[in-house]
Amino acid sequence: MRSAILTSALLASLTAASPLKSRDQYYGVSIGVVVSLGTDPNKVTEPAPVELYKLSPCYGDDGNGCSVSELVVQNGTASGGLNINQIQCHGYKDFAGTQPGTAEFDVNHPALVSTNLATVSSILCYLVPEDEIKS
Repeated sequence: MRSAILTSALLASLTAASPLKSRDQYYGVSIGVVVSLGTDPNKVTEPAPVELYKLSPCYGDDGNGCSVSELVVQNGTASGGLNINQIQCHGYKDFAGTQPGTAEFDVNHPALVSTNLATVSSILCYLVPEDEIKS
């Protein structure tokens, strides 16, 4: 009986500490996908919606990965009342998310992928604790 109470208390505390409140609520962000050359002063950016904690595909016009020069979390696009500064993302070269394609990026630190265009096929975003936010 005592272990059941401890287990219940532990689960309750983990639930209370979780920033994601409901499984039915969508928690996501919009990624700015820069599709123009990195040296182009007139950047062309396309939005890509990404759900947190879910590997999201990024399709180009040909059905393959996106051709990008830069990726950035777009300010003011976090859903569900999330702190945009706590969201970090990674881009991957493949749709399975096994081949890293970018360094981590966030709203203040874009992923500078290439001065030309490189392929990013999937993106994974997640929350980091407030004390781990890069300045």
